[in-house]
Amino acid sequence: MPSVSHLLCRFSSGSYPKIIYLQSAAISLKCKLSDNHKEVVETFEGKENCDALNELCLRYYKKVALSRAHYINRQMIFQNIKKYLKKTFHPSLTLKLFGSSVNGFGSKDSDVDVCLSNLPNTKQNKQRKHFEQIVRCLKKCKQFNDVEYIHSRVPIIKCIHKKSSLHFEFSLNNEWPIYNSNLLHRYSKIDERCLVLVHLIKYLVKQCNVVGPFHGYMSSYAYTIMVLFYLQQIDTPVLPVLQELKANDTKAQVQMVDGYSTYYFKQSNQELKSIWPKFNQNRMSCGELWMGMLHFYTNTDDFINGNRVITIRQHGFLSSKKKMHQQYPSLSRLWHKGRFRIEDPFELHRNLGSSLNPKTLLLIVKVFKESLKRCQSLTHEICEEEDWSPTLLLPTNRISSL
Repeated sequence: MPSVSHLLCRFSSGSYPKIIYLQSAAISLKCKLSDNHKEVVETFEGKENCDALNELCLRYYKKVALSRAHYINRQMIFQNIKKYLKKTFHPSLTLKLFGSSVNGFGSKDSDVDVCLSNLPNTKQNKQRKHFEQIVRCLKKCKQFNDVEYIHSRVPIIKCIHKKSSLHFEFSLNNEWPIYNSNLLHRYSKIDERCLVLVHLIKYLVKQCNVVGPFHGYMSSYAYTIMVLFYLQQIDTPVLPVLQELKANDTKAQVQMVDGYSTYYFKQSNQELKSIWPKFNQNRMSCGELWMGMLHFYTNTDDFINGNRVITIRQHGFLSSKKKMHQQYPSLSRLWHKGRFRIEDPFELHRNLGSSLNPKTLLLIVKVFKESLKRCQSLTHEICEEEDWSPTLLLPTNRISSL
């Protein structure tokens, strides 16, 4: 890992920022914003501070990330439940895992998400009755406590597995998250640093209470997309754009679901390296990438004002105007709502930031800015005194008083 002590971020009209390495006694991040040509300079205390932050990031990741043993345990519990429901409800029932338990970004306290499909009758009203039957089956099952049926657009059953204390969520015919989970899983295998940053942003937004569409914020999935996007767009990217890469396998077919392509590069990292020359070329630490990302999203007015779209399916510039008026004019209502625009990588009509309002967007930006300030002041001495607590990554003030 080279000694990186300067980060220079350049913004120019019609292009995304480029981060390049410079040698210096201090770490600076200098951004020229395209909309008003105003320069913003953030100066970090020095390389030692960045090393301390990097160690803190890695310690937190190793503490909370799911181990192989955890994944296996979840799979075993899932297989038992699958066997039970197919026996007590109907043998045609299909159960598939999605979300944090399979996408590579799970933590030890992540819920277990299960999609139910292939119910005996295809009519929606009959399927809901069948769903209620499944609720009764789960209530009779000795493995679960607190079985609850949530009536919503996508019906959900919530319950707690007694032995493991894992929280389960069963949804009906919720197939798209399975495709999303598989895509995220492939990204998780490319570079461990993307795992670290996703765990950090999930911790930050959860502790600061700025997550959850029902509260006017965004889902943790939307924050994950923000991390991947940043890691794709920096100069010498950490991640490729898998939906743009073409596989050498000529048999790889593009599958269309509801009119949308589900294609992405699925081959091994060895094959990825042969067609993506930037594989493993970025040598920045997790601490440097974390500070760069916080600065990126708080000093790029085109994203905050909704002029540009955060998308992980293409590299480079995508304006909101092009997205709304040229690609999906009949669905533009979803893109006019809110100022922060995040595109779902498959369901291209979905704006993952549509649940935000000006107030909640402002609070998220403030959380990022205050967290960046806190990270800039970290030293090994401070981290040692606080026993390397991840709370050192959080703003010093509560979100309500920012």
